[in-house]
Amino acid sequence: MARTREYDPRSALQGAIRVFWEKGFCEASVDDVVECSGVAKYGLYSTFGSKRDLFIAALKQFANDRAGDIQSRIRSQDASLESIREFFDAVCKAATSSDPRLGCMICNAGIEMAPHDEEIGKLVRSFFDSLGRVFAKLLDQAVARNELPASADTAVLGRYLATQFRVIAVMARSGESYSEISAYLDVALKALRSD
Repeated sequence: MARTREYDPRSALQGAIRVFWEKGFCEASVDDVVECSGVAKYGLYSTFGSKRDLFIAALKQFANDRAGDIQSRIRSQDASLESIREFFDAVCKAATSSDPRLGCMICNAGIEMAPHDEEIGKLVRSFFDSLGRVFAKLLDQAVARNELPASADTAVLGRYLATQFRVIAVMARSGESYSEISAYLDVALKALRSD
């Protein structure tokens, strides 16, 4: 008779996200995930495979979670230019209020692993490409509402905004304060008004 699973893989994955987000791939161990999630090594390995496989599953779940929480304001059908500032303000507050400073798990993986792991590099690029498209769609809506001129290159501006997300995540992880990052964003977001 097959053994029944005695834990929720989603809960275990959230524990893995926390560990990898805080420590990164190289510094984290499967024992750290076991301690955080309460799931035995056997259960983790049988469900997710290797430590790398668990890391990739955690990255994918982290990306999916962000689409449903912090990105919801910019994914809304009635999102406006003000929604962009609200999104960045929420990101900035979240990134600077955690202890330790975690930044963005996807950004962290891009710095730590993408140069050496092609699959992880693709996941990181895919996350930011998707975020750029979300911004571009919002900016298209802004053009339709005359909040931006028709000449605005929304695809380029969308990628620009996704890049600003990376910048503030790294700033937060590096210890910059909310007020310092917010002042940076005030300047960075002026690009939306210059077209």
